Amino acid sequence: MSSKCLPPAPTFSAAGRLPALALVSALLLLLLGCMETVVPKTRVALPEPAAKTGSAEVQDAFRRAETAQIEKRYPEALRLFEEFLKTNPDSPLADQAWFGLGEILQRLGQPGRAMEAFENLIRHRPQSPFAVEARLRLAELKISAGRFEEARALLGPLPAGPAQPRLEARALLLSSRAFLGDGRRLEALESLIKVYQGKDALDRAQARELILEIIGPMPVQELKQAQKLIDQAFPGGQIAYLIAYREYQAGRTQEARRQLKQFLSAFPGHELTGPVNELSRAIEAGHPLPPLALPTRPAARPRSNLAPSPQSQMEPQAAVASTNLACFLPLTGEWAAYGQQVLRGVRLAFQLYRAKTDGFRAQLVELDSAGDPNKAAQAVEKTAARRDIVAMIGPLTSAEAEPTAARAEALGMPMVSLSQKEGLVQTGKYIFRLCLTPEEQARTMARYAVQTLGLTRLAILHPTDDYGTKMRDAFWDEAARLKAGIVGVQSYKPGTTDFSDQVEALAGLDKAARRAEGGRSRPAGFQAVFLPDDDQVAVMVAPYFIYYDVPTRLLGTALWHTPRLLRAAARDMQGAVFPTSFFAGADRPEVRRFVEAYGQEHQGREPGRFEAYGFDAATLLLTLMDTRQAVTREDLVQELGRVEAFPGVTGNFSFDQNGELKTTPILLKVEGESFTLVR
Repeated sequence: MSSKCLPPAPTFSAAGRLPALALVSALLLLLLGCMETVVPKTRVALPEPAAKTGSAEVQDAFRRAETAQIEKRYPEALRLFEEFLKTNPDSPLADQAWFGLGEILQRLGQPGRAMEAFENLIRHRPQSPFAVEARLRLAELKISAGRFEEARALLGPLPAGPAQPRLEARALLLSSRAFLGDGRRLEALESLIKVYQGKDALDRAQARELILEIIGPMPVQELKQAQKLIDQAFPGGQIAYLIAYREYQAGRTQEARRQLKQFLSAFPGHELTGPVNELSRAIEAGHPLPPLALPTRPAARPRSNLAPSPQSQMEPQAAVASTNLACFLPLTGEWAAYGQQVLRGVRLAFQLYRAKTDGFRAQLVELDSAGDPNKAAQAVEKTAARRDIVAMIGPLTSAEAEPTAARAEALGMPMVSLSQKEGLVQTGKYIFRLCLTPEEQARTMARYAVQTLGLTRLAILHPTDDYGTKMRDAFWDEAARLKAGIVGVQSYKPGTTDFSDQVEALAGLDKAARRAEGGRSRPAGFQAVFLPDDDQVAVMVAPYFIYYDVPTRLLGTALWHTPRLLRAAARDMQGAVFPTSFFAGADRPEVRRFVEAYGQEHQGREPGRFEAYGFDAATLLLTLMDTRQAVTREDLVQELGRVEAFPGVTGNFSFDQNGELKTTPILLKVEGESFTLVR
């Protein structure tokens, strides 16, 4: 959460923006454990070039660089290879130098420069015996960078030779990764089946494992497409079994029976005959689904800047249907009151949700982070290791947001975060935010002032903390975009109680100026003041404008949505407007149903925005799992990206391409002694 997210509460520490990552599909479980290592521990055995290696001086320079590389003095080797290529660009040893340079740059974690080195080798020495290996290395680097089409272009026909079958298998394995990166699972499957049909036992084992990882998360319709392409026992039998399993899970019993009958007819003596018979007995008896018996071992995950450390490696995304959700919230400790509010909303969603699909069931797993970033990250790891859990709700605080998002992304665990932490969704494709950020509140108020009220002269009065300056900038930028002027900006230190200097400066008054003679108001250069602070500050500031007879409209934030503001300063804040994410007095049917059910469960109390966020997060996930059969982690991520105008109690919402919340905030106005909706 931002420093102003939980009123009133101690300030969260501000952190910088998490670097945005373009992580490939969670189905890219084709890692270094399943394929040859990107950077081998020893140099690749390649034939010596036929050409002469040049003068003794040139050879000596090359040997010095090569020796430094072999002895793992990589910075020195990098310098020596670069000097060699600068001095001897036309040397017969240049291709080896380019290759050595690429290897070292990979090891030093500089993929961009490594790609440049391999590209130079391929471009300048296409006939080099090192060129094929450079193509494969370059393709893998491009896959890791998300440049899948470029990678596939490098993996075309390879030169014939004694090592050609092995190189072809590597190319096909890389091609499957590139296809998966573009979401083309069927084509990836075709590449892997070619490898599986080869003669090398190791290649066949790797291909088999990866095929199982691909078909496991496939939805039924895609499995049926794959079934049309494949008639051999593997993976044809596994596909038929998976279709039957999913069809029964979705309540389509007749189709499940048909698939099982087809399996027994087409694949007698198959390794899955036992589980198929067990599933058939469950269907005929109307019993629950037996455990999925797909024999697959998890593959290692793709390497990235957010990859888990070796001691905390977890299983990757489940390749089986899952129907349970987890929430991890601060249920004890400093932020327990807010965590408990969210949890009450989540529990109510589970209680009220009515399944649309026969047989759909889901359970909630509750985890306490205690507001501790380390405990929160551990909760993510434990949850990711459970193959029955498809997604997580949380975290709540800013301190927990960054480490948990990084772990969830690295482990392929979809997360619907309730934190306002800046830059959170840029962590990667598995992270979605269901929370109105402070910056969006500021932009909303600027749009309301300019587009709805038609104001053109605005002022800002803000605290000097991180929250206040970011809100100032967001409001200012949006107002400028809409061609409105910011005619005054004043700041104050957090904890200030006397705002006379700031209001005088905004109004253009000198120290001796007091109330206007005859009760007439003083004209001000602005038409509204944006005050991004909590309700306590708003209560203190509002009377100063009245005292100095400066007519203005106050614009605030969701932190003003408290009964305390009305009790303390309703008279001084008439007409003040602010955004909020939830209003219990709204007349939408979703809100009325939620408020009524919450009151019945909690002795007539009204829910607030934290309960509403928890309710919407859980209801959304349950709906997608049920009605869209998003019962694998990868499918759920795809469906979250397709959400359009979901009717939540916080309003109709969806997510943008980064996973950021898209919604129209509710606007409230102080009217009399109540908050009323701004129509």
